[in-house]
Amino acid sequence: MMRMRAFLAACLWLVSLGAFAATLEVPDLRMPDFKRLERELRLKPSQKVQYDVAVASLKRTLLASATIFMEMKEQLAAEVTKSNPDFARLWSSQRAAFDMMSPLLAETLDEWQKLYALLEDDQVVIAKRFLQDALPKF
Repeated sequence: MMRMRAFLAACLWLVSLGAFAATLEVPDLRMPDFKRLERELRLKPSQKVQYDVAVASLKRTLLASATIFMEMKEQLAAEVTKSNPDFARLWSSQRAAFDMMSPLLAETLDEWQKLYALLEDDQVVIAKRFLQDALPKF
């Protein structure tokens, strides 16, 4: 009888973990309104080229992040509903996803630093404020 209670308790615990994983929210990764930023910055032609490169790099990073977060959520939900979840596998999968993202993040940061170097001080303030307001908080 004791084993049956322990088994039922374990099943209930796993079901509750599965429900928790299914309700995890993925950060809102909608694309910011880069056209608005471009209008606010009033870019010179020499700045426009680097702006386009920086925005394209950020868009690639945001799309990759959205894909990775969705995959991680699905893996977590699938794993915790198993009778014997393999949390080490989840951890290594998460680590691999972040390792994949590192070069993209580095490239994006580099491109925006190059853009900041071309912008005037007031333009840098506008761009940083826009990104801070528009990008998701992790």
